[in-house]
Amino acid sequence: MDATVTALRASVEHRDDLVKTRTQTVNRLHVVLTNLIPAGAPRSLSADRAAEMLRRVRPREVAGKTLSRSRCRPRRRGAATGSPDR
Repeated sequence: MDATVTALRASVEHRDDLVKTRTQTVNRLHVVLTNLIPAGAPRSLSADRAAEMLRRVRPREVAGKTLSRSRCRPRRRGAATGSPDR
């Protein structure tokens, strides 16, 4: 019984971590979209809708262009660590 409880607790903690990470990612994306799009982004934002909004952004000032180039490009898998894609 103890092993089952331990495994269940580990699963619940992992799920909590995933939910926290997803929430942080969505909040960061919302901030970037708010900075790039005058009307901002809707609260209920899907990945497809965010990608569509980002494709339409054509910043005019230096700050917007910098944000567009740096934060809004999807990272290639393994690019941050230099490890090869799997």
